[in-house]
Amino acid sequence: MRSLRTFVVEVLAFATLIPTLGTAQNDTQLARLRIAPSKENYVSGEAVVVTYRLTNLSSSLLCFPLPSIDCHSIDGELRATATPPKGVAGPKNSGGCVADPAMDRDAGYDIDQHWIKLGPLQSYEITKESHSIGLMAPGRWTVEAAYVPMQANAQSPYQDALKERGCSSVPELHSSKVTISVRR
Repeated sequence: MRSLRTFVVEVLAFATLIPTLGTAQNDTQLARLRIAPSKENYVSGEAVVVTYRLTNLSSSLLCFPLPSIDCHSIDGELRATATPPKGVAGPKNSGGCVADPAMDRDAGYDIDQHWIKLGPLQSYEITKESHSIGLMAPGRWTVEAAYVPMQANAQSPYQDALKERGCSSVPELHSSKVTISVRR
């Protein structure tokens, strides 16, 4: 039979351990992506304006090139998608465009002048009309977004310059789902 003192010590040790485990898990996530449609209720066919917010959750500097919006790019992309209500066929994605500016300067200059740099808890936010969301039927739609980072082959010329600046890269991120209503 355990004594009361042993029981209290075990409970206190367990209570101290649990918050520590939670903190260790959160430290592994470098960044978070959140989205917010400009409103909750839309009319069928109406354009959806989305605010993307990418936040640095790490203790280091995150650096990434300006991402394209709804446009495939080897430099990185933010894309919102919408899932229609059950029984409604989803819109066909035209594939958007391709936006790949060529690097015309050295990598260090490009990072210093054109890349986004986020210190701990800083955010990058942009609001744009989403060309990849087509609300063509009434009902409850689910909207989510993803950040796809710069492709490895495009990032390789930047590796040394990123290290010199103490930069970490942003991994692929996915937002939580947001529900919107569409009426005729």
